[in-house]
Amino acid sequence: MYKYKNILVPTDFSSGSEIALAHAIDIAKSMKARIHVINVIKNVVYPIGIEIAHESLISLEQDLENAAKNQLKEIAEKISASGIDNKGSILFGKPHEKIIDYANENEIDLTVIATHGSSGFEHFLFGSTTEKVIRKIDAPILDVHYPKNDGK
Repeated sequence: MYKYKNILVPTDFSSGSEIALAHAIDIAKSMKARIHVINVIKNVVYPIGIEIAHESLISLEQDLENAAKNQLKEIAEKISASGIDNKGSILFGKPHEKIIDYANENEIDLTVIATHGSSGFEHFLFGSTTEKVIRKIDAPILDVHYPKNDGK
């Protein structure tokens, strides 16, 4: 059996991400692996013609980062309570690119990621972060499916 040492759990703090984390915790316990939890904040797109970032947009980025720090701290405490070594990180950019880069740079040998299975027009417009990660990441992936209408 393959022994995982570093497990990545990208999170958007949805209930699906919580389910993916629960799977990662179970796997990490059995293999004594470290869990890396990351949250990727999409860069704020400033309107064309504004040369100086408006104060409210800068405040929005800071608010998103502060909220993510607080939620990652709670997740880290939950993982630590299970006796598992862990690391949390906040990244900025396109989620699928940052997830793949993080996995490559941190010797991740399993990624546990949630998907809600969007389809139709929404999927056509936005695609799926999970789908993009699955196509381009080198290490194994556990894709945890959860219902789209999870209330979050």
